Amino acid sequence: MSQQKKTSGNKAGISRPAIRRLAKRSGVQRVSDGVFAKVNNVARMYITDILDRAVVYANQSKRKTVAHQDVLLAAQRVAERADIPPSAPPADSHQPLRQNPPPSDASDDAFIRDILEHSDPDVTWSPEAEAELGKVLDDFLELLDEKASEKASAQQSTTITEDDIQAAIEEILPEDIVQKILAAAGTAPHRG
Repeated sequence: MSQQKKTSGNKAGISRPAIRRLAKRSGVQRVSDGVFAKVNNVARMYITDILDRAVVYANQSKRKTVAHQDVLLAAQRVAERADIPPSAPPADSHQPLRQNPPPSDASDDAFIRDILEHSDPDVTWSPEAEAELGKVLDDFLELLDEKASEKASAQQSTTITEDDIQAAIEEILPEDIVQKILAAAGTAPHRG
C-alpha cells in the first residue's frame, strides 16, 4: 500500500518535510508530532488575516483584482502590529522586491491556492499577488521556526514542541490573531 500524506480534512497544508527542513536550518534535530498541525493552523490564520486585509485594500481602490501592492500593504500592516519584520522594504512598485527568491515548495503553493479558493469569490488575484503571499508565508514560517527554536534551546532541548510553537506565536503575532488561533485550537494562552 502506498504511503499517504496526513492532512486534516481535505485542506492542503505545508508538508511535514518542509517544516522539518526549516527546523533543521535553525539547528533543531527533531520536531514533535503535534507541531505539524499547529504550524499549518497558524500559517492558515496568518495568511487569511493578510488576505482579508489585501481584499479590503483592493475594494477601497475600487478594483476586483487584488494586486501585488495590496498584499505588500496588508503584510506591512500586520507586521506593524506584531514582532514581524516586513516581507520587503518599502519599495517603488516598479522595482523588483527580491533578486533571488527562495525556491518555492509545491506544498506551500498548494496551501496558498487552497486558501485563495476559499476566499471572497468576487475577487480575483493577480499572479504577482499570489507570489507575494507565498513570500510572506515563507518569511513568516522562517520567523516562527526561529522563535520556536530559541524557545527549545532555552530549555536545552533539541526538539521543537507544541508549547514552543505556541510561545513563539504569542511572542510574534498580534493579540487578536493569537486569540483566533487559540480559540480555533481550543488552547489557553501562555501569556500572563
